[in-house]
Amino acid sequence: MMQFVHLGIHSEYSITDSIIRIPDLVKAAAEDKMPALALTDLSNMHAAVKFYNACLKHGIKPIFGSDLRLAEENQRVQLLAMNQAGWLNLTELVSKGFTDGLKLDIPIVQPEWIYQQSDGLIALLGIHSDVGQALCSSNPDKAEPL
Repeated sequence: MMQFVHLGIHSEYSITDSIIRIPDLVKAAAEDKMPALALTDLSNMHAAVKFYNACLKHGIKPIFGSDLRLAEENQRVQLLAMNQAGWLNLTELVSKGFTDGLKLDIPIVQPEWIYQQSDGLIALLGIHSDVGQALCSSNPDKAEPL
């Protein structure tokens, strides 16, 4: 039997998107017998320690991520850390959004930053991304890597 792993959860630390608290989130995942769970709060990783401890307590593998706003209007990318290198790159990118990318008090990440620090990261792009739009168009070759 294949088990479900949720890869895009926002918690109370993404206050405009979710109100779920970490203990309640992890408890629900444990009740659903999820082997792993990804936390991808919007432009932050404030819940990382609380999430990590709660997951370990319930025997769930924590996957760290973040949902980052990109410089292109209304574009986002979810980044998930695969390993220690990914964790370090993810924390750098989230921090850089706040230190070098603030626009109207919103942290913005440049796509070039992600390309430069992509080691150990998985990028999830939705249908509204430029890649998603290219794949849905009559010319999906536009979605090919550079």
